[in-house]
Amino acid sequence: MSVTICLINPPFGAIEHPSISLGLLQASAKRAGLSCRTLNANLAFAERLGLDLYFWFASSPNYLDFFGEWVFGGSLFPESETVSEEYFRRFISEELAGTFTAVLPGRDLAETLRGARKLAGKFIEQLAVEVLSTRPRVVGCTSSAQQTCASAALLKRVRQLDDSVVTLLGGPNCEGTMGRGLRRAFPWVDFVVSGEAELIFPDLVRTLLRHGRAVDEELLPECVIGASRAAAPAFSPETRSVVRDLDATAPPDYDDYFEELSHSPLAEKIAPGLLLETSRGCWWGENRCKFCGLNGLALKYRAKSAGRVLEEIETLCSRYKTRKIMFVDNNLDPQLAKAVLSRLADRPEQPSLFFETRVMDKSQLELMARGGVRWITVGIESFHPRLLALMGKGTSVLENIQVLRWAYELGIRVGYSMLYGFPGERDEWYGEMADLFPLLHHLEPPHRIWPMKYDRFSVYHEEPQRFGLRLAPRKSYAYVFPLPAGLLAEIAYFFDDENGSQRNAAGGPGFKQLQGKWQQWQNAFWSSEPGREQAFLYVLPSPGGPEKILYDTRACAVEAAVILTGLETRILECCDRVCTLPQIEEYCASGGSNAAAVSKAIGHLLTRKALLHRSGSYLTLAVNPPRRAYLPVRDFPGGYYSPELRQSPE
Repeated sequence: MSVTICLINPPFGAIEHPSISLGLLQASAKRAGLSCRTLNANLAFAERLGLDLYFWFASSPNYLDFFGEWVFGGSLFPESETVSEEYFRRFISEELAGTFTAVLPGRDLAETLRGARKLAGKFIEQLAVEVLSTRPRVVGCTSSAQQTCASAALLKRVRQLDDSVVTLLGGPNCEGTMGRGLRRAFPWVDFVVSGEAELIFPDLVRTLLRHGRAVDEELLPECVIGASRAAAPAFSPETRSVVRDLDATAPPDYDDYFEELSHSPLAEKIAPGLLLETSRGCWWGENRCKFCGLNGLALKYRAKSAGRVLEEIETLCSRYKTRKIMFVDNNLDPQLAKAVLSRLADRPEQPSLFFETRVMDKSQLELMARGGVRWITVGIESFHPRLLALMGKGTSVLENIQVLRWAYELGIRVGYSMLYGFPGERDEWYGEMADLFPLLHHLEPPHRIWPMKYDRFSVYHEEPQRFGLRLAPRKSYAYVFPLPAGLLAEIAYFFDDENGSQRNAAGGPGFKQLQGKWQQWQNAFWSSEPGREQAFLYVLPSPGGPEKILYDTRACAVEAAVILTGLETRILECCDRVCTLPQIEEYCASGGSNAAAVSKAIGHLLTRKALLHRSGSYLTLAVNPPRRAYLPVRDFPGGYYSPELRQSPE
């Protein structure tokens, strides 16, 4: 089939859902009457490489060493093999090699990487032929995370095979200065597009069809970077395209993804989800968490209308026969959530939804549960007040725990991480945080403990002197991209502090204590050992009377079960949300209790570790049994894949 435009989603893009970026571009092109096809090369490469190994490349905790980029670097930089051996020596530690073999028994990491690199070279050759078999006039790749080498290598080979094709590159890796650097590094990429391109895409393609790659760049939007703009000394790093009215965009078109998946041998191993968005930018981000580089140059918040969001949910769920949706908003706006979720709550067939959000209040979480939200990522990041203040989170320790309690009761899974390695942190803070972890064994633990990254566009990157930083591209860039230092500085998204602010971040006794206590928390909450119960801390009615009983199976429990007094019960009820002592006293005074009695009861609850006191406020640790079970991982709204998964019809 001949098409005007061929778009490619290269490895190592996620295979459990389609690309929303390419879906939006394809929908925009089709709406304008342009023929367009998306090739999901990520799916095709996963078939050849094997699902388990593809998953390792796509989700390895060592992604900042760019193993996925290195695999395709051989096609892009064939002269770099001597550099590759040094790359192995530097970045394949004994610990990493051992972890790899534990996950993929019988495989050696270095040999696996070499084999994958050879396979990638053959794959690029075959993919270029497949792309050109559609006889496109324009070929474009998206580049997010570890997709730069695969994209650049493919476009290089396409150009070699057919010099008439105009080549484009876009995606998060092409924002502003990074886009200019990529255009300068890879001259066979005719134009790099910085920003949100769906509304400018049809006119851009038409202009290229009329004039070809020799077009006068003054005829193109400023966000389109060709040879002239890349070389211009007056290049503006803020150059990008921004969609101000999101309702003006077409709903994403995922036809090609689902068509390719239906014919793939991986179909029975992938339970796909859909990607949608209600907004772009971050309504909180204009206050800036210091480490966050998300949204790039488009921090300003913009939202779709509630009606448009509901229409997209219904249309895409019907078209693609799934009700699993992962919203890719960086931060859910509570007002928009209320408008959308309140209407979804009344529907007999609800979709299963994922959102990323800030800490929120109970009424908002309850609405999310009623509206079909089964999984959230919350920007918790820490349970220490000094660390939260250091990173500019704008939340407290108790507020973070409060969200975990409510989500547990509502059957909403919470994804979050602990971050470390901040400028100005102290190791003892991690030891203090570790002392808190045993009290939380009945709540969902962090999925990982990650080093904080110095990202482009973050406050740390924009104001390094303010924090005593001397940032340079991560060392791994130079081994994967053998380019001049100036170009590496332009294309890099991740940076190291050459002043060594993170050098010993994980080496102190406090941090090591934190890691050990985190593993204990994981084991307590997710325990699958025969005869071992998951930890819980419930307040339940007494079988034989009006009293309430506190049941505690945590390892730190003082008593397995204790009958609570009426006053103790009232205090726990009051502290379902974060409360100060005057608020507790006022609440309990209505039942006839004076301040002295309240103080004594609080002391009992603190001793039993059913109540937590931090920074002058209190929070109940006990929870009600969950209203519904957690979704299993295979039902994650954003999609899931596993070598063992066997798909049944929706």
